[in-house]
Amino acid sequence: MSERSQTVPTPEGEYFERNRFAGLSLLLGTIALVALVLCAVGAFVNPHQFSYSWLFAFAFFFTLCAGCFFWTIVHHATDAEWSVVVRRQLENLAALLVVLALLFVPILLLRHHLYSWMDIPPGHEASLDSKRAYLNWNFFLGRAVFFFGFFILASFFLRRFSVEQDKNGNPRFTIWMRKIAFASLPLFALCLTFGAFDWLMSLNYRWFSTMFGVYIFAGAAGSSMSLLVLVITALRQAGYLNNVVTLEHYHIMGKWMFAFCVFWAYIGFGQYMLIWYANMPEETEYFITRNTESWWALSMLLVIGRFFGPFAILLLRSIKKQPHRLCYVAGWILCMQMLDMYLVILPALHGTGVHVSIWDLVSLVGIGATLGFVYLQIVPRTSLFPIRDPRLIDSLSARSRAPLSTWLGIVLLFALFGVIVLAVIGPAPRGSDYEETRAKKRADVLKTTRDEATKALTTYGWIDKNKGVARVPIERAMELTIVELAQRKPAPAGPIAMPEPQTTAASTSAAAPPAAPSASSQPSGTPKPTSVAGPSPEIRGQPAAAIKPSPAPPGTQPGASASPAGSPPPPAAAQPNPGGSPPATPAASPAGSPSPVPGKMP
Repeated sequence: MSERSQTVPTPEGEYFERNRFAGLSLLLGTIALVALVLCAVGAFVNPHQFSYSWLFAFAFFFTLCAGCFFWTIVHHATDAEWSVVVRRQLENLAALLVVLALLFVPILLLRHHLYSWMDIPPGHEASLDSKRAYLNWNFFLGRAVFFFGFFILASFFLRRFSVEQDKNGNPRFTIWMRKIAFASLPLFALCLTFGAFDWLMSLNYRWFSTMFGVYIFAGAAGSSMSLLVLVITALRQAGYLNNVVTLEHYHIMGKWMFAFCVFWAYIGFGQYMLIWYANMPEETEYFITRNTESWWALSMLLVIGRFFGPFAILLLRSIKKQPHRLCYVAGWILCMQMLDMYLVILPALHGTGVHVSIWDLVSLVGIGATLGFVYLQIVPRTSLFPIRDPRLIDSLSARSRAPLSTWLGIVLLFALFGVIVLAVIGPAPRGSDYEETRAKKRADVLKTTRDEATKALTTYGWIDKNKGVARVPIERAMELTIVELAQRKPAPAGPIAMPEPQTTAASTSAAAPPAAPSASSQPSGTPKPTSVAGPSPEIRGQPAAAIKPSPAPPGTQPGASASPAGSPPPPAAAQPNPGGSPPATPAASPAGSPSPVPGKMP
């Protein structure tokens, strides 16, 4: 900051007329009330879907307000001059973090629908047990209180000192605000990074990325600058700040929009490329889900709409010096930021594809209208720009040139984010034995899985005790199965179809009387007929395994490779019948012979 001991002439302040916009304020208040009531209904009707919808809307507006707070502390830390005339609106938007702290309460109440790690007891999953020191409810709540406490206190004191300086122009307030800004820079980096880890990344506790916090920061900074362009333009359209904010200020804001458009793409591509190259299952699952089914179309829209489109447009200097055209780009970037938060949160619920819910819209309207109503209550309380800031005169004649201190401040902030990333990944082993350690861990996991499978196959246990379903060792199960099959009686076999006998054999059989059963009634060499259902009377009493059929005559084998022992005996009608003896048939047994025993085969 340049030292100025003399008092310089400053323009009179401009004040927002509350009565002029009373109708708009009433409309926003009514919409907010109705939408919040519907949100309460949604929390009871469909709490699972509503919890994700509310988190999506909260994350979108939180990144906008946190980004405005970032630009405020960067302004004081770098002693920027151009941003003095727009700083008050940054302070007013950052003050909305108090309202967002209250709107975070539903997330705490619906936490069990969002964060599955809260419902998994210790000892059930090794990947979660290794993170229990960080992922536990008490620490989660304590971090959330600390994050919001920092944002609320820092934004409150920065705005309060700025308003107090409007009364007497004491430059001491500038020094105090700079000290707060310097202390807030590292805390802002920590709170935004770990807030992104807690509220967004822990939706899938198995996935992790050390660049995720910087990715959220890049989107917050670019979208909040776009929001500032829209707010300043709306005030100018209402007749305010016309002689205060010039086209050069728009040019500078447009350049910051362009810078963070590139930075967002750089961080997003870096995160994707590193995860794709490493190809670790615990990291790639995040992008695999977002490249599946209809999520892929939205991901491509985000890449093209958030980077390639704005990049090509904001390259033109004329666009950045035309407020209305710049507002179109700013509004589009805000829509892309909304899409970005949607892609970060909702695939954790609908992993198979896009499923738009009415609660997504209701949550956006409820939180947005609430913040808009509160903003209209804050703006009329102070001047629309700092009227006693020592750098106001330089800001009114701002030129498109950033001082060296501004660039140094931005480099310092990026270096701070780098230090955070190194602090996070530093304890992780990345030396020569890193892959060996990972391979050993995977081998241990595989061994544990195999042991559990072996235990399930060799031990007794309940599967469903209420239904009486139990688990038995596989050897015992096989024994029980064999006993059960042995106790079953096989169905009796049907008669074997016999070929038609020759005419001469049929007539001879018809003329000859039935022969009495005797051992000498058949010539030697003639096979003994057996019944299909059991052995013949000549060999009854012998075990079935001892019966060996006579070899078939030559030429009757079914194939060269078939063995005689494995071939069935030839039909009785096809055998030669010397001595005119009648052919034996399975269907009729000689008189006095016992009936065939069902179920026994020779």
